[in-house]
Amino acid sequence: MKTLDLLKHCRTSCSAWGSVGALVTRGMRLFVVVFAAMTVFSFHPVKIITSAEGGMVLTNRPQLAERLQRLRSHGMTRDPQQMNEPSHGPWYYQQIELGFNYRITDLQAALGLSQLGKLEE
Repeated sequence: MKTLDLLKHCRTSCSAWGSVGALVTRGMRLFVVVFAAMTVFSFHPVKIITSAEGGMVLTNRPQLAERLQRLRSHGMTRDPQQMNEPSHGPWYYQQIELGFNYRITDLQAALGLSQLGKLEE
């Protein structure tokens, strides 16, 4: 699926925490990806749950999840089957496409996790 086509199948749920159609997992209610290939959440400070910045993408499509994980880490892979040349060892990785540095810091993650207990309020 091309990027522009993919964006057509993306649903924003920035303010939908705990909404109808939610799935209870590990004691938390998370919105299920039912109506789109992906659902995105914002962690901006004005949202229901914040980590000071950042967001989250949910998908129930394994290939899409794999690509999103690769894009968040500079387009790099350690999977020898995806590499353009043979791997030089278990430590080896290749950048197989342009990607980004979309990872929040440990401090931001701790802030976000601390707010999950308040989700039911």
